[in-house]
Amino acid sequence: MIPLPSTSTSEPYRKITRGQLVTLAEAALKVRNYRFARQVTMSWLSTYNADLRVNVLLARAMTGENKLAQA
Repeated sequence: MIPLPSTSTSEPYRKITRGQLVTLAEAALKVRNYRFARQVTMSWLSTYNADLRVNVLLARAMTGENKLAQA
């Protein structure tokens, strides 16, 4: 799980599951919001760097941003 900002002042962050992350990243890619998909996948991979599915989503985001060398 990765922390996300919360709307509650008593709880500054809330956690997101891997399934939620994959859903968010896939939705971002579908609407061509490549930057968001890249940011959320990179955040996840900073903790779970061996996650192949999320690495593929990151590569798709980078390809969408025309960052082919990094993808």
